[in-house]
Amino acid sequence: KSSQEVGDIRSASLNFLLYCGGLFWSGAHLNRVKVRYEEACRFMEQHNMLSMMQTEGRWKINKLINGYESGIDIPVVTSKHCVDDKNLYARKYFHFQNMYVTFIYRDFGKMKSAAEKFIESKFEGWTILVAPGAQAFIFGLVSFWIFRQTHDMQWLAQGTASKDLIQKWEETSEWNFFHKRNLLEAEEHFCRNNYDKARLCYNVAISASKEHKFIHDEALACELAGHFSFEMGDMSAALEYFTRSNESYYEWGAIAK
Repeated sequence: KSSQEVGDIRSASLNFLLYCGGLFWSGAHLNRVKVRYEEACRFMEQHNMLSMMQTEGRWKINKLINGYESGIDIPVVTSKHCVDDKNLYARKYFHFQNMYVTFIYRDFGKMKSAAEKFIESKFEGWTILVAPGAQAFIFGLVSFWIFRQTHDMQWLAQGTASKDLIQKWEETSEWNFFHKRNLLEAEEHFCRNNYDKARLCYNVAISASKEHKFIHDEALACELAGHFSFEMGDMSAALEYFTRSNESYYEWGAIAK
């Protein structure tokens, strides 16, 4: 608002982006996040500042609310940005968002392809405007899953590196990163066949995400614990985890998930 009052539209647009992204990754209810994204898009359209990040944000939220096969395509503005190889910022942002949505909906083939393109997009800098913690967290979980399916050691290394990065950030903000680090450790233990340690870390991640009010991460932790239990042949525990995951996703507003 301060930027708007002094006529600094570029700064106001930037802060709109940061605010909307922060709302999403903090686990705010998706209907609330959707309203804010729509407000930001209207503001930026009025000032000819519409960003592919806003259209991409609405696409991601619509997928979670309306369903993976809802017919809402990846925004054209995003696709056009990504055609230009010089726009590394747009490419990395696009591939991360695509990786996230396909991971949430367990579309392994598309997720793996997006993860490979995300790695190839070597753009770094604060202007990426996607929370670095979210990038490391999601990419780590994706990497561990790819390793379990392919047994390619590079993916285990990628997942471990992401976990180590989250662990460093945990030193400055345990509230935000403790549950994330435990979920990554659970997935790493799963990969390394340390099943008892994996089970313990899944439960710690679930409890901590609930205590710290990250409902979206609680839903994800329960879901991954469910897949782990299913693989272990514990159908009763898997059903319990999946049921709790569905309840948490619904509470978050991801009713299609």
